[in-house]
Amino acid sequence: VFKVSTVGLEMIIAKEDEPVGDLEAASLSKFSLDDTTVKLRMISDGSLESEFTIQSFTIQDSRSREINKFRKIMTSLNPKVQQFMASVTISGGKERNLIAMVAFDSPRFIFALDYVFAIQEFISGGLAVNGPAVSDRLIDASEESAGESDVDSHRTDGKSKLLQLQSRTKASAQPENTASPEQPPMNIAFRVNVVDAQIILIANPLSSSSEAIVLGTKQILMSQQHALTLQLAEMGMFLCRMDRFEHSRLRILDDFSLMLSMDSSQPSLSSIQVDVQPLVLRLSLRDILLALQIFSKASELSGGDEKEQQTASSEKAKQLK
Repeated sequence: VFKVSTVGLEMIIAKEDEPVGDLEAASLSKFSLDDTTVKLRMISDGSLESEFTIQSFTIQDSRSREINKFRKIMTSLNPKVQQFMASVTISGGKERNLIAMVAFDSPRFIFALDYVFAIQEFISGGLAVNGPAVSDRLIDASEESAGESDVDSHRTDGKSKLLQLQSRTKASAQPENTASPEQPPMNIAFRVNVVDAQIILIANPLSSSSEAIVLGTKQILMSQQHALTLQLAEMGMFLCRMDRFEHSRLRILDDFSLMLSMDSSQPSLSSIQVDVQPLVLRLSLRDILLALQIFSKASELSGGDEKEQQTASSEKAKQLK
């Protein structure tokens, strides 16, 4: 058993080849895993059982220069239960079976577009390669080795014939190896369960009463045993104000359920079955203008424009508030 109270990660933004200076001013985001527990059990017959649990997983926007009213990017809707749990079981014996289970309880993501693009810029900058491309170095190395191979090829012609004769005599002298019995393949089954998940996209992170588009679902269940199945229960989308989250909901997409099953147990036949409840979409002019406002801000941030520009759609959306 291995337990850790807190595991943290912080992203720092600083200029290249310069000291960071104030860590709080250079901080971009903080990640935290609270009350992490790892359990492992091994038995003499070769079986294995392991379990990994996290009480809470939080993501926070730690930028000091930005005025963001919604700094908790990821929280839990139900702090009394474990937010994440994963277990792996491998049976012993000749026929080995692997069963993996993952449960994610009540995750809630609150996204502001400027934070999303700041994280994207941080990751893309870290993965950028300043040196020459790998293909260019391979071409240079191949050109250098081409000249050496021409010289060595004349020397190896005589030796290759002798080695071929020796390999033939050794192969004829060695007895044929008996084929080892093939072990049966391991049977793999998994189950992923996400309960009470919400993804919230904020229109204006500078206002605590900002409007937001919320995508939520009661349960997402994906499993693989004899067949691959996917179930979505009570998934819907609505528009609301963050200061009156429970009492200002305007439905965009009514709750619906979906079930997908794919059976490929037979080698020459695969069957797919999809069952979807009726989809009811409710759109108004206000919803369309709010969506246009969010998308226009996304395009401005992705283009790297730091100046705030108000389009005609955003002005109309403000007039409707």
